[in-house]
Amino acid sequence: MADCVLIKPDLSFESEIEAFRKEMIEANSSMDGTGPLKHMDNIKEWLKYSQCCGNKEYVPENWVTCDQYIYVRIVFLPRINVPELLKLRDRLHVC
Repeated sequence: MADCVLIKPDLSFESEIEAFRKEMIEANSSMDGTGPLKHMDNIKEWLKYSQCCGNKEYVPENWVTCDQYIYVRIVFLPRINVPELLKLRDRLHVC
């Protein structure tokens, strides 16, 4: 069974975001909704840019704030132990 959630991206998803970026560029995708990810080679810089866009103190005067999310599939295994489930919860920032 798998559930999907929207979460704010962080550095723990760096390799997945890099893989997504590479796949979308290879497919010649416009990458709508990803901000400047297509043009930024450094995922850390993209994360910082995305975080700044959510803060009205950092966006240009004629912009509105925005939040960036990533779509994550969570697979629940029938015999997952509680400590591992708590680690997954903490990684995904789920309450």
